[in-house]
Amino acid sequence: MVRPKQFNNEKALNEAMQMFWTKGYDGTSLPDLLQCMNVSRSSLYNSYQDKQTLFHQTLTYYQQTIGASKREALTGAHSAKDGIRQYFYRLIKIALSEELPGGCFFTNVATSLETADENTRQRVYESLKSLEELFYNVLLRGLQMGEIDPNKDIRKKASLLLGLSQGINVLSRVYKEKELFENMINTALEEI
Repeated sequence: MVRPKQFNNEKALNEAMQMFWTKGYDGTSLPDLLQCMNVSRSSLYNSYQDKQTLFHQTLTYYQQTIGASKREALTGAHSAKDGIRQYFYRLIKIALSEELPGGCFFTNVATSLETADENTRQRVYESLKSLEELFYNVLLRGLQMGEIDPNKDIRKKASLLLGLSQGINVLSRVYKEKELFENMINTALEEI
């Protein structure tokens, strides 16, 4: 007879995500995961197979929750510039949240790709390319609606916004100054 799981999968994934987000993949030990997820070793292995599989599931969990909320702010606005502003305001709120480890989980992973497996490197690359393409599509929509200057190279602007988002994620680990990041966003929007 199979015993039912003794834990809440979403809560366990969230706790594991925050542990990996704080300590990185290499810095997170199996005892760290067992303690933060409040699961037994057998439950962890039965549910997630191994540390690496669990890590990949936390990346997916992040994309489907926190990552999706930022992207929805970008695409859900009535204008391109408002969507970009809302995206960055949400990014700042998450990056500076005292309830989260700081910055962005994917950005933190991106800063340690030299020790990551190929699957992780590919996922980070695809996530960044996807975000850049999303910025481009929002800017294109703004261009078509007459909101964006047609003399601007929106492909370059999309790259600039990607760099700004990653820069804010990294800097927010050091600087806890919301106004600093809002000034960066306002300056970038003046260039669009």
